[in-house]
Amino acid sequence: MTEKKKKSIYETLSQIDVSKLLEHIPRTSKKTGKTVYLDYLSWPKAWGLVKAIYPDADYKIREYENWVKTPTGFQQAGTLDYRKTSVGCEVEVTAIIEGHEYTQKLYVMDRFNKPVMNPNIKDINKTQMRCLVKALALAGLGLDVYAGEDLPSTEEETTKKPSKQSQTSKPTQKKQQSKAKPNYKQLTDKQLQEYTVMYRPDADSELMEFKLSTIYTLAMSGDEMAQSWLHTMIKKLNMPEGQATAQFCKSKYAAQIKNEIEKKKAVEVIKEAAEKSKEEKTEKAEA
Repeated sequence: MTEKKKKSIYETLSQIDVSKLLEHIPRTSKKTGKTVYLDYLSWPKAWGLVKAIYPDADYKIREYENWVKTPTGFQQAGTLDYRKTSVGCEVEVTAIIEGHEYTQKLYVMDRFNKPVMNPNIKDINKTQMRCLVKALALAGLGLDVYAGEDLPSTEEETTKKPSKQSQTSKPTQKKQQSKAKPNYKQLTDKQLQEYTVMYRPDADSELMEFKLSTIYTLAMSGDEMAQSWLHTMIKKLNMPEGQATAQFCKSKYAAQIKNEIEKKKAVEVIKEAAEKSKEEKTEKAEA
């Protein structure tokens, strides 16, 4: 009887369907105003899947030599788990599964995939964990999520030699663009009630789909996270989500929510006052 051949790491991990675990992050083009959603696999989910199959799996973050300038030249002062260059900051992470190593590099980027030249420690830490997910993709987990990432993500990244005509008309185009306004799409109250955006309820949670009405209700109830989100989004009129948020905050539906919450709070205040008065009367009667 022949022994059954053990599946390779790639065969095992590539068969895992991560589609149900993906988050869809909105990204709006400044040039076209259109919003696309990028697939995103969070590192806790990715690492959890791998550890469930390979309990001994581990990872390591590369340490770079840290050179500091002194009066006499340069000297090494320990190491850093990131490397700053003239074109950006990068990290390197290696996933280790059953003795096999899968290494990837990743640069610290903003929400438009542009390099962050002076990242803070939070940016670097997030990039390291995103780099871990990318290393796991080499091992087979969610590799298709990264399909096409080597292609230009925007028209601005595709280098073209300008023609003489485009060079002469450039000042006119710039002048027209400076006067351009966001392409507003007026939504009805019904559309605003059903309008859905990506929202993070708290710092430890993941991005989820929420109705604008739900976020507004939370904000009116005193939720600081929701209030901050609304305050930020209402200024982003170059994005459909920002336009919708601005319109919602001015809508009759928003006023209705505000009135209902104010009434509810007023009832609670009256109820608390009545209970306090009752307690005081009871205490006096007992005395």
